[in-house]
Amino acid sequence: MKCVNCHAVETEETRLPDHQYVDGRFFEAKVKGSVCPKCGVAYFDGPAMEMFDIKIALVLTSCHGLTGKVCRYIRKALMLRVDDFARMLSTDVETVCAWESGSASASETDRTTLMSRVLAKENMYTPGLVEVTTTPVPPENRWLYENPKALASVMAGLQQAREGKLVDGPSSADLTRMLKMFDNENKET
Repeated sequence: MKCVNCHAVETEETRLPDHQYVDGRFFEAKVKGSVCPKCGVAYFDGPAMEMFDIKIALVLTSCHGLTGKVCRYIRKALMLRVDDFARMLSTDVETVCAWESGSASASETDRTTLMSRVLAKENMYTPGLVEVTTTPVPPENRWLYENPKALASVMAGLQQAREGKLVDGPSSADLTRMLKMFDNENKET
């Protein structure tokens, strides 16, 4: 594929990092994509990004109760409108809306049905498009993951700490401490 940014050269296939936070879990992935060697623009592979969503949905259906956020995420990962999602589960739109708003809970039968649909969707994709890891996020830290700007800032700071590029100061010490906690948590899983 030619770079659409600089039009100069063919892009090189690689694995690109991506992450998502869904209902108390942090998901990281290495997703199939390509990078322009001249200008550095990265291109994510569309089916690989869809597969990342499906892999997350699979984890959520297998280890979570179906909270409103989880139901909504799974519906979107399956690329279904509310009425199609309701029809798939043999229920009505109002029930799905109640699940997604958190005013009602889906049954274990509904969770099992969803898991089978997510597995069927996963089998439609080419293996190896994405590698996913997941980490539970402690309740006291969830505010950070629910605020994308704060998360991006901390992730950039963690990367700078890894590379030894932080300027001394209180934020440097805080980020270094967070980096050590993050690395220790990942070593345990």
